[in-house]
Amino acid sequence: MKLNLLAIVVLCIACDSKPLNEPVSDNTNSVVLIFEKMPDNSRYKFANGISMNNGGFEIEYIDDNYNPQFFTASKRSFDTLVIPTTRKILEIRHAYRGADMLSFYFQQGDTVFFQYNGLKPTASVSNRVIRKFDTRFELMFRETLSDEFPAIIKYRVPFAFYKVKKDNQSEYLNSLREQAFAELERQRMLLDSLGENGIELSPPIRKLYAAQNYFDSLQLVLVSKGKLEFQRGRIFNDSLLFYGFYQDLLNDLIRHRYARSDFETTNKEQLSPDYNIAFDRVKSDTLFTKQTRDIMLRKIIEEIMQTSDIQSIKKYTNEYIKITTDSSTIVYLNEKNQINYSTENQLNLIGFDSQSITLDSLLQVHRGKLIYIDFWASWCGPCIAQFPNSRTLKEKYKGKGIAFLYLSIDSDSTKWKNASEKYQLENSFMVKNRFSPVLTTNLKVVSIPRYLLFGHSGEVIHSNAPRPGDQALVDLIESNLRP
Repeated sequence: MKLNLLAIVVLCIACDSKPLNEPVSDNTNSVVLIFEKMPDNSRYKFANGISMNNGGFEIEYIDDNYNPQFFTASKRSFDTLVIPTTRKILEIRHAYRGADMLSFYFQQGDTVFFQYNGLKPTASVSNRVIRKFDTRFELMFRETLSDEFPAIIKYRVPFAFYKVKKDNQSEYLNSLREQAFAELERQRMLLDSLGENGIELSPPIRKLYAAQNYFDSLQLVLVSKGKLEFQRGRIFNDSLLFYGFYQDLLNDLIRHRYARSDFETTNKEQLSPDYNIAFDRVKSDTLFTKQTRDIMLRKIIEEIMQTSDIQSIKKYTNEYIKITTDSSTIVYLNEKNQINYSTENQLNLIGFDSQSITLDSLLQVHRGKLIYIDFWASWCGPCIAQFPNSRTLKEKYKGKGIAFLYLSIDSDSTKWKNASEKYQLENSFMVKNRFSPVLTTNLKVVSIPRYLLFGHSGEVIHSNAPRPGDQALVDLIESNLRP
């Protein structure tokens, strides 16, 4: 299918809020978002029984320093998010049914009210007159799909939508890809039909939705074919770094182009991404502006922090600082990802009180009990699916001499805390030095979910214990409980 290339010229505070008819701020250097009874859109159970978690956030935006920021729903009747910005237009992306994201574009100085019909968000601007589709273009397009998930999302997470036999999955994917291209073309034509007179859609916002459509098309080509041919200056534009659709393309370029060991060929299957290789390739590629290159290197550094060993982290963070002279980003990422460069032979944890404790010390605290340890992360769907079974098990053995501990390998402490509160996890800790050989070699925790059962004296009874919903775990506990 031939893609039409558009000429693109593109220019936290959470609290209980006031009633909807009372403006919160007239500050022209920010955008104020007010949410009425925001539902949980970060997780969704699909018709085939599969559940997805997008990382635990409802709102995503890019701040004035090009950093992605996230906002999570609370149980309050009203939440307020104040976003300082010097930009004329700010993109807000709202999670919708776990896998979907709806983009909204607001002007600097706007006060915006979000209300909900079930999970569906609708936005209204209180302090200026807007055009009919300025805040509901994406919702309107979803309505043309009978409120189905767009095919581009189905193509990217097909396991959530499979309704056919395994033998037909390849055919199903091909069909989704063609459907996705067709829907993007329909969306482009819809934007064209709204015209440039601005009666139903403001021209600056129309241009941004057109840019979003264009970059979504590029992403689909890249993900489906494993390659994307382009010329210098055709795609990369520093002014677009403030928009999620552009940074999404950069993320996919890193994963599907630069982090592939088969980078020079196009006829092999996608292998596991190698971000060390990606860093080396991006730093020397002349396709990018310096600003875009530095942003891509920053993204790769964070991937290295989450997937590589300490030696690689040290090597590439030092190289990043040498290339960009940006040491403050490394300080920020070290703290965000809880990187511990210590070589001590301990598994270091942090609790909700921000106090550090080692696993050995934690085992001593609960000495005399059976100890069931659950290794998990906020982004791990199978881990989260077991939490209801875990709660049932805890209730069954309440007061009977067994402790349940939850050790997260999240890289983001905010997501760990939010998920722990959301799923009511007591005794929840985050592993600070998740690259320690104590975790990967001694305890052999190389994937999650993973469960361990310790005895009354701190000895390992089972190094790969059954899951909370497995009857075998009940049998194992019963056979080791003290009378």
